[in-house]
Amino acid sequence: MADTVKGVDISVWNGDVDFEMLKRNGISFVMIGMGKRFAENVQKAEAAGMPWGGYFYTDSVSPAEDEEELAKILDRLKGKRPTYPIAI
Repeated sequence: MADTVKGVDISVWNGDVDFEMLKRNGISFVMIGMGKRFAENVQKAEAAGMPWGGYFYTDSVSPAEDEEELAKILDRLKGKRPTYPIAI
């Protein structure tokens, strides 16, 4: 039987997340919402040694809006190295 890997979704709605507590409770990775607390949560995940990915919610309805949203995503990722995918 393969090992189970557990991850959680972290966003601004979770408030101040204790990543060390997540690790102690068997959480292996996090997917982080790319909103207001994204940079903070990435820093905390990395400090805790947790692999992370991100996600960005969009309601884009045109190619021009797609480009604007992609620019936001790329800007938020500057200087960061996700170890899991970025989902849109």
